[in-house]
Amino acid sequence: MEETQPQVRSRLREQGKFPSVEAPYAMLVAWRAQNQMTMLNEKVEHNGKIGGPDREVLFAVLNEGLGTPEYENPRWRPRTDGAPTQLQVFLDEVGKRILLYHQSRDEWPRTLQDLWMHGYIRDRNIYNRFHCPITGEPFLYHRPVGQQRGATVLLATSEPIETPEGPQYGMFLADMRLVWSSELTEPGMVYRPPGWVGDQQPETPADTTAAGD
Repeated sequence: MEETQPQVRSRLREQGKFPSVEAPYAMLVAWRAQNQMTMLNEKVEHNGKIGGPDREVLFAVLNEGLGTPEYENPRWRPRTDGAPTQLQVFLDEVGKRILLYHQSRDEWPRTLQDLWMHGYIRDRNIYNRFHCPITGEPFLYHRPVGQQRGATVLLATSEPIETPEGPQYGMFLADMRLVWSSELTEPGMVYRPPGWVGDQQPETPADTTAAGD
């Protein structure tokens, strides 16, 4: 399902503007739907119940925030039929957008959802809403503090996937490397290959906000 771009729509309304005819179809539909919000209330009976064949959609719009950035479809489930190559693409592209977010805003995203909320990712569904396309588990991301360089992990899978080398975790590093390891290095920590001798300490502190919160 394509995103309706609520942040863009909100800015346009604040500026008294309208989306162009070349805007994404889902955005145009949401724009028109928002214009009909007052009419939707007419479909609500005096006892508070919503009638008609579209009652589930109307209820979600009126009571659950459908069409807003905060809305989470309770029926949504992550994909689990993906391939390792797809997971590699997800980690690489989402990781690079984390770096772009920091480069352009001089701050790190609070959660991965901020990448979508602020337009660094146009459609979060392309990336399985930041879940592994194989296990269905959410990616690990802890908001960094300060500059992150070298082998500091920014993004990681929360569960290993099966590979010819055995179970492996995928991790995207601050130097834009994507590495695989039988041992998980949490985001905010410096990645060392298995068998590395020495302490493993984070280059800088990191918040412990769970991915997607």
